[in-house]
Amino acid sequence: MLRRVDPLALGRSVIELGSAVGLRPFFDRLHRGEAVSIGLLGASVGQSGGCLSQPYKRCMLYRGVRPSLEGYSYEPTRAGYLLQLFGAINRSWPHPQHAVFNAATDGTPVDATLPCLFSHLPHEVHLVVLEFGSMARYTTVAAVEATLRVLLSLPSRPAIVHPAR
Repeated sequence: MLRRVDPLALGRSVIELGSAVGLRPFFDRLHRGEAVSIGLLGASVGQSGGCLSQPYKRCMLYRGVRPSLEGYSYEPTRAGYLLQLFGAINRSWPHPQHAVFNAATDGTPVDATLPCLFSHLPHEVHLVVLEFGSMARYTTVAAVEATLRVLLSLPSRPAIVHPAR
């Protein structure tokens, strides 16, 4: 049986706004003219963030083009939220070696992806977007903490963004 929780109390308990200080190394790289890589970890909602060149992944449906019925031409469509962020960065700080990686896996909580975290996410990542909400009921706090610890121990010391809904 689910108990109803006061929405204001719930909001105060699960949302903590981070400071921009954590993003400083990421933006310092951009201001120095260096390439950055952005990764996304999550499940189905993460897939809708989009990806550019990850064949056979569902995130390719959210890359900003839709194949036509003939299969020869493409009609524009809206890119996913990850690719919109990536596009904004490329417009403001263009670099031919900026990269984006979508490591989201449909129907899979972070507990299951932790052992193979770097199958689709490079070790050299500068910003990581986390989307655990779509599989939250199957996600343990210990796996979230372990994932954060692994990411923050990388030599690139990525900035971590966990968007609130």
